[in-house]
Amino acid sequence: MNVVVINLETKNHRYATFDLYAKDSTELKEFLDKMVNGELIIIASYDDAAFRLDSEARTTLSSFGSTVASCIAFRDAWVFLGAKGVPGFTAKENHLKNDKVTVKRSTKVKNFFPERE
Repeated sequence: MNVVVINLETKNHRYATFDLYAKDSTELKEFLDKMVNGELIIIASYDDAAFRLDSEARTTLSSFGSTVASCIAFRDAWVFLGAKGVPGFTAKENHLKNDKVTVKRSTKVKNFFPERE
């Protein structure tokens, strides 16, 4: 799971990659706990974001606006743009379930960001 956090006031950012197949979500939760009001979070995961993603981490991600974090499953692809304490912000995300029958995978993410005029 690749995670970027951007502070809207300072424009500073921090990022990390979490291997949730090999390790539990302790380091991810520590990273998420550092978020303060006025920050955006961007998550992208193609292979696996869920194998060791525990309920506490899922709840935290849901608090940033995710509706998928609670149900993401093994080897699903997921992109998420959320926020902490940003009034009027609407989270965006796209989720591609892993097709366990054909193991068919797609990296195409439609309508995640609005078209530029």
